[in-house]
Amino acid sequence: MGATRNAPLQLLLPAIPVAARTARLHLRSWLQRERWPDEPSDDISYGVSEAVTNAVEHAYPPGVDGATVTVTAEVELLPTGMRRVRVRVSDRGRWRPIPQVPCGRGRGFTLMKGLMDRVVITRGDGTTAGTEVVLVSPPVAP
Repeated sequence: MGATRNAPLQLLLPAIPVAARTARLHLRSWLQRERWPDEPSDDISYGVSEAVTNAVEHAYPPGVDGATVTVTAEVELLPTGMRRVRVRVSDRGRWRPIPQVPCGRGRGFTLMKGLMDRVVITRGDGTTAGTEVVLVSPPVAP
């Protein structure tokens, strides 16, 4: 794994619908400070927004107090001289299996995989709660 370049972005958001928009705005601002190209920045922002939306909508039952979503992002410098962004979106809720047949929705994972170079989903193992989605962008030039 490459070295981290600048200070990572760290957000702790309440698990409410506006969290996806808040994460997207903070992430775009952070990517601008990192001088990330516009089109890849949009892809990263939309992928992260989808992951946050999934956490808000699926991780917690309605009315849970203190439900949160954590977003952390960092730039990694690769040995090739290229760089990429690694974003972790995590919650402390419960895993809800992905439906076999989407009902008008359920395309979020497909969207994330189409926008990012890699998407890894890790769910709690019974002793730990929560789900973590790691999104890794395609590399870009420095």
